[in-house]
Amino acid sequence: MWRQAWPAEQPLADDVDLARLAQVQLTGANIRNIALQAAWLAAEEDSVSAVHIDKALRREMAKMGRNL
Repeated sequence: MWRQAWPAEQPLADDVDLARLAQVQLTGANIRNIALQAAWLAAEEDSVSAVHIDKALRREMAKMGRNL
């Protein structure tokens, strides 16, 4: 599900670990929100990095009242 969530025009950096992300229990909607927010954070860069995803993941978890 994580692989399909990214906008086609925004590639993932080599440091992104999709297997690690899959361990976090999230809905498809949460994953899509994280992917879009990470892509927005990386808009001025060549690709979405693990830093962008981690920041977006923490924001989404906070919205749900959960911590990593």
